[in-house]
Amino acid sequence: MAILNVGAPAAGMNAAVRSAVRVGISHGHTVYVVNDGFEGLAKGQITEISWFGVAGWLGRGGSMLGTKRTLPKTCMLQIVENVRKYNIHALLVIGGFEAYEGVLQLVEARGQYEELCIVMCVIPATISNNVPGTDFSIGSDTAVNAAMESCDRIKQSASGTKRRVFIVETMGGYCGYLATVTAIAVGADAAYIFEDKFNIHDLKSNVEHLTDKMKTDIQRGLVLRNEKCHDYYTTEFLHNLYSAEGKGIFDCRTNVLGHLQQLE
Repeated sequence: MAILNVGAPAAGMNAAVRSAVRVGISHGHTVYVVNDGFEGLAKGQITEISWFGVAGWLGRGGSMLGTKRTLPKTCMLQIVENVRKYNIHALLVIGGFEAYEGVLQLVEARGQYEELCIVMCVIPATISNNVPGTDFSIGSDTAVNAAMESCDRIKQSASGTKRRVFIVETMGGYCGYLATVTAIAVGADAAYIFEDKFNIHDLKSNVEHLTDKMKTDIQRGLVLRNEKCHDYYTTEFLHNLYSAEGKGIFDCRTNVLGHLQQLE
């Protein structure tokens, strides 16, 4: 059995690898780990691992194996050759949408390569929670908690300065899960996501809402934006729009949470 990580890092990946390695060994299988995803599988970066080889991985963030977004179609022949060379009979891929897409490409290539007629399994592990066929992914809840804690601190800053609106950009690609759930958890005033189309009139309405809010006792605002929610309404654009429309009533700041959502 070979185990690899594909896509972006997510909290819990190492714990999943550790569990898979030890379950495999306890059932009498030879277990290999692959560095750098499908690219590593193509290049032969394959190592047999022992029970104690994954000791201490449970609490480690990121990906100890290394993970890349490379898909099998770019190196199919080399992958097939190494599957044959190492006599691999099962493939466990831990990762996000790229892991799902990669295994799908391998399955579709079974007609050409009999070496790929083996057991293949994907364990969803992504902060975006965007793997088809499941509502649960390793790392997505941790990412929400990381984003939520950051937003809580940002709200404290806004409370101290008064009449301030923060626009916070989350990760997640084209999937709005992270922005939506975080916005609900922290009580944000608005959340912009790719799935829920919006236009300039919606932005204008949100600015008016925040303008009215500044007249109440709660003189702060928090707006979340998924990183790829719109091609033109970028974080910078929203900052400029809110700053211009709220001039004299509130000021605006931005905060890009970035990769801290991946590594807990």
